[in-house]
Amino acid sequence: LWEVATGEEVQVFRGHSQEITSVSMSGDGKLLVTAGGDNTARLWDTATGKEVRVLKHTRAVYSVSLSGDGKWLVTGGGDTPRLWEVATGKEIRTFPGHELYVHSVLLSTDGKWLVTGGFDWTARFWQVSTGKEVRTFRGYSTPVHSVSLFGAGKWLVTSGSNNMARLWEAATGREIRS
Repeated sequence: LWEVATGEEVQVFRGHSQEITSVSMSGDGKLLVTAGGDNTARLWDTATGKEVRVLKHTRAVYSVSLSGDGKWLVTGGGDTPRLWEVATGKEIRTFPGHELYVHSVLLSTDGKWLVTGGFDWTARFWQVSTGKEVRTFRGYSTPVHSVSLFGAGKWLVTSGSNNMARLWEAATGREIRS
């Protein structure tokens, strides 16, 4: 963890036994989550650097995303994406659908929507409260590595191994441009 204004190191978080593949921080900056090749996501107290909780998967975790209020966490990787309650570490639901592993997960800032990008060449849009897949975005001939939402969930941007980013209208699944 670095102090942006000074460039000084503030905290080091040690605990993963393999590479760290993704990080996400709560809106208030008090909590950090890391994803790792050791099949875990780890929650950290940024003030102390102490590990708060370990969340286990059966395969590597490639991506993590905290809700804006820090109450919810989504993890994705070599197995099904999962929604966790941060305060208790309880797994709330899974989001089955990708045929291969998930490289990117992103919760909307209000925690209502989830976007996942996978190695099955798709991005998927989910309603978090029900776990229901709302839409599948197709059109890649390579894995989808990154997903982003903006405009209060109106727009989705995806990128993949083919050096292309795509802008989608989330409600309709219509590709706007690439």
